[in-house]
Amino acid sequence: KSGSDNKVSLSVDTGAGSAADTTALLNNLKLGQVSGGSISAPLSFTAAGTTSTLEAAGTNASVKIDGRTYTDLQDNKLQVNGVTYTFKKATPAGTTAQVTIAQDQEKLVENVKKFVEDYNKLLDDLHGRYNNNKYPDYEVLTKDQEASMSHEQVEKWNERAKSGLLYRDGYLRSIISDMRDAVTNRVGSAPGRYNNLAAIGITSKDQSGHLKLDENKLRTAISAEPDAVNQIFSHTDNDDNYGDNGVATRLAERLGKRMESLKSHAGMTANKSDRSELGKLIENYEKQMSDFKQLMSSFENQLYKKYNAMEEAISKLSTQFGFFSRQ
Repeated sequence: KSGSDNKVSLSVDTGAGSAADTTALLNNLKLGQVSGGSISAPLSFTAAGTTSTLEAAGTNASVKIDGRTYTDLQDNKLQVNGVTYTFKKATPAGTTAQVTIAQDQEKLVENVKKFVEDYNKLLDDLHGRYNNNKYPDYEVLTKDQEASMSHEQVEKWNERAKSGLLYRDGYLRSIISDMRDAVTNRVGSAPGRYNNLAAIGITSKDQSGHLKLDENKLRTAISAEPDAVNQIFSHTDNDDNYGDNGVATRLAERLGKRMESLKSHAGMTANKSDRSELGKLIENYEKQMSDFKQLMSSFENQLYKKYNAMEEAISKLSTQFGFFSRQ
């Protein structure tokens, strides 16, 4: 194959002994049938003899895996039961190829390390909010106070004023407790000795509940019982038995319930249609403020009426006093 026209050139020895070899070569390459020194279809030439057209019918690859035959391959690739096979060449007739599937240990170790890291980050955030003290000297600013301050001063003030809103909050305490419970208790569905995080190298490193990972112990557990390690994290019990659920399933379940409880208590938006406990409380305060404004407006109107009546009375008295003083 050479040149800009991508022509294919085939050179053979023109000796008498090469004719049979040339015929066999062309026939095996499916470039045409050679008989008596001439080439017939599928390789054909135009009348001018300058161009050629090659037509050859292709056939689908056929693969048999575990007794089942597959012919719908795309780019010599096939996916069966979550495993992708890439076929490089055909196996000799009468032979089979053995495929061994092994757990990707490094990937699993990285996933566990990420779990421990994310768990500790979430725990740090919750502890930070739970232990964040309130600044008692920083009350909410009035509009007049904000008007007398710069934008930066207002932001810093409000940051202090909002601190401690979740100090020793009962909901946060329950969430932290649920997280510890989920990672410390054994997983009833996991068989054998690998039935809790401590058995595979994940333990608490301090009283705050932070997790630490022993990678060597984890790798040993994965090599010995990979299915058990998977059960510890991701098993979901069909009967919704909390003790049989994996750690990740427990966390998702408990945190989901806590979020629903928090939503019922505090709501999720600032919408006035919020029917949470705090939403109703805010609505009640707003109604009290509205009623108080109406009361003050009514009281103000009464004072104005009394003031006007008093002015009229004083004016009359002044007129009468002037009249008597002229007598």
